[in-house]
Amino acid sequence: MHIEFQLQNDEVIALRSDSLNFELARQRGRTNKDTGILETEWEGFSFHPSIENALNKILTLNLRSSQATTLEELKRDIELARHEINEEWKSSV
Repeated sequence: MHIEFQLQNDEVIALRSDSLNFELARQRGRTNKDTGILETEWEGFSFHPSIENALNKILTLNLRSSQATTLEELKRDIELARHEINEEWKSSV
């Protein structure tokens, strides 16, 4: 599985999985030593035992990048982030 999400700060992260856990990853540029060409790869930064934990982490990352200056704006950002996940996954966080 490899599903990309765009956070409110325009950062793109990926939700990936293997046989043991769910992983959030960021893109990272690295220069190939042989060719000198800049290559992009995904690097894991957050690991979770369940999909629910991983989706909650995505929600938290979105809220931390919020530009809200009032409780009303923060509430709107929370509802928007939850709505995006709920619509995409037909699940609730």
